[in-house]
Amino acid sequence: MAGVIQVSRLGSFGRFGNQLFQYCAAKAIARSRGAELQVPSTWIGRLIFDISDPPIVAPFAPTPGCDPRLDEIGADADLWGYFQNPEYYALYSRSDAREWLRLKPQWRHLGREVKCAAHFRSYKGYESHYCVVAQESYEDAARAYGLPDFEMVSDVRPARMPGLNDEIGFLHDWLTLCKADVLMRGNSTFSIWAAWLGAAKIVYAPVVDALVGGPHRVEFREGNHWPIMDFARNCPGELGRVYGDYLLSGESQ
Repeated sequence: MAGVIQVSRLGSFGRFGNQLFQYCAAKAIARSRGAELQVPSTWIGRLIFDISDPPIVAPFAPTPGCDPRLDEIGADADLWGYFQNPEYYALYSRSDAREWLRLKPQWRHLGREVKCAAHFRSYKGYESHYCVVAQESYEDAARAYGLPDFEMVSDVRPARMPGLNDEIGFLHDWLTLCKADVLMRGNSTFSIWAAWLGAAKIVYAPVVDALVGGPHRVEFREGNHWPIMDFARNCPGELGRVYGDYLLSGESQ
C-alpha cells in the first residue's frame, strides 16, 4: 500500500516530546506502506534535526478520532494523536528513532557536560492530568542508588543561550539531559526522549502509577519506563484507550 501520510497538527498538538512520538509514528507508518511522509514546513523539528520529508502542500481531511488504529488509516491520511501505545512502538526501534532524529551540526555545542542530570517537570497546569514528582524524590533516588551530584534541569529556571530564539530556547537544557552519562528523567516526554536519543548509560524513571497532581514523593527505578497516557483523560469525547506501563530502553520495543 503506497500513498501519502501527513501529520498536519505536528507542532500544535502537544509539546516537544509529544511531537517526537507523533513524528516517529507517522514516519514508521509511512515506511511500512512505502508511502511518502509529509510534515508541516514550519515544524520546529526541521530547525533542530536533519528532516528531509517534504512539506504538506495539499492537506487531507484529518483522520477521525485521536490515535486511530492501524487498520483505520487509509492509503492517504492525515494523522493526529499521541501515538504512545504498543501498537505504534512495535513499528520502529530506538535505532530508527536515532536515525530519523539526527541533530543538526550547528547545535552540537549546546548542552552542559555533566556526569549526572535530572529533569524536573513543574506545575503550569500540568498537575490537572499528570503526576508532578517532588524534587525531594530526586534526592532520595540519588542517595538510594549512590549517584554523584546531579545537575537539575527544569522549566522553572530554564537556561537561556544567546543566539537561540524563543522557539528553540529549550534546546540547551534538553541537550544537557542528552549528554549526561546518568539521567534521572522526569514524568515528562521531554526527558523520555533525552533518554532515548541521548548518551545516558543508565536511566532512572519515577514510578508514578495512577498518581495525579502533587507534588508527590515517589520512588525511581532503573529503565526508561513510561505509564502510557489515558486517552479518556487526554482526549475528552474520544472512546479512550488505556495502556499499561511500557519500557522504552531496549533496542526494539
